[in-house]
This record gives sequence, C-alpha cells and structure tokens, in this order.
Amino acid sequence: MITRFAIKKNVLTLSILVVLVLSGIMVFNHMPRDSMPPFLIRFMSIVTVYSGASPDRIENLITDPIEKVIQEIPEVDYITSESRTGISIVSVAIKDGIFDLQPIFDRIRRKVQEVQSGFPDGAVVQIKDELGDVFGIIIGLTADGYSYAEMKEIADEMRDELIKLPNAAKVEIGGVQDEQIFVEFNDARLAELGITQKRLQDIIGVTNIVIPGGDIQVGDQRLILEPTGNFESLNDLADIIVSASAGKILRLK
Repeated sequence: MITRFAIKKNVLTLSILVVLVLSGIMVFNHMPRDSMPPFLIRFMSIVTVYSGASPDRIENLITDPIEKVIQEIPEVDYITSESRTGISIVSVAIKDGIFDLQPIFDRIRRKVQEVQSGFPDGAVVQIKDELGDVFGIIIGLTADGYSYAEMKEIADEMRDELIKLPNAAKVEIGGVQDEQIFVEFNDARLAELGITQKRLQDIIGVTNIVIPGGDIQVGDQRLILEPTGNFESLNDLADIIVSASAGKILRLK
C-alpha cells in the first residue's frame, strides 16, 4: 500500500526525499568536530628485571605473584605476561566503558608494591602507567640563522605556553641535541709554554666548578656555601688563565 502510494504520488515522494537529504546534510555540517579527537589507552605494564634468573624462576618468584594481586581488581579486563631470562613483563588491560583510569592505575601500583617486598634481592620493578588521554599533535620547529641553544630556548618557552592550554597534560621536547664545546689547541704553542695536553685538560676541569660547596653552622644559622667559577658561556671558557709567568697572563683564547 505504501509502495503504491509512493508511485502514485511520485512528486510528493521525491520532495520528501529531497527534504530528508538536505536535512541530513545540514545536521552533518553542524555537528561538533575535533580535528584531533582524544583516545584512551587502557593498558599499563609492569616490567621487572632480575638479572641472571631463569624463565622458570622469573615466573614463580615475580610474574605469578604480580598476576594474582592484579586479578583482584574488578576493573581489569585481562592480563598477559611473559617470563624470559632475567625479565618479567606483565601487561594489564582495563575494561571498556571506564574513563577515569588514574585511580585504577594507582590501585594496581599499590598492589604491585605490596608483593614487591617478597621479590628476591636485586629485582628492579618498573611500572609504566603514563597513560590516559593522548593527542597526536607534533609541532616542528625550524629556523634559519639561529643556533641550537637559541632554538632550545625558544622551544622551552613554547612548551611553557602550550602546557597552559586547556586539557593539555604533558608537553615534551624531542630531538634536542646536547650542547658540546670542543677546544682545539696548537701542539707547538703548548710545547713552547711547557704545558701538556693533560695539564690543559686539568686546568679547564678545575676551573669549571660544578660541585656543591656544602654549608657551615654559624650560631643558630646554617649558611649555604655556593662556589663560583662554573662556565655559563663560551666567554667564560675562553677567559680562563692557562699560564701566568714573568708577569704575563695567558688566557685560553
């Protein structure tokens, strides 16, 4: 009957169909979107290193006790484990439908800490639970005419600003190259001054003071001693005195 009515009233039927299609398009265009929607990682892992132990010993002494206490947590979906020579890996999956994961991770951590006291001496436990809402946003920083140190400073400033954004939980900087300073010297000049390469290294090392100075007690006050002399710039390194004789001071540069 409906089919017969649709055929007879084909104009009305087409009109209704067009209205439905246009309504669907309008609703779709006005739906809220997120270009980088968050997703939840519902896994954590417990890695225990016990060097030299056989897989059977790892299984009996470490893996099994961890599995048993974690099974007591009802929110856990399933547990997988692997016992190899010198290492135990226990992976835990949380049930779907649970969105507040941190309290569960905290309970799992406490459970592991309870049985950890019974592990053999020398067993080192690492709980990897830095999980939760994850956004795959990567920002590349490139610039011409800037040194690595200057770019690192800019990247630090960007990180400080990005972490202030709503829902931003963690911002990391990757690909940073460690700053290194190379001192090139003239062997003939050192020989002329009577300074060996080892002596020059020692002079640079003792000049760059990076150890704490400790403290002293003066009456009822404790005074913190902070030694000076650590290098804070290339100029500090270049200005150190490597030789002083006959009233002449020779600096590194």
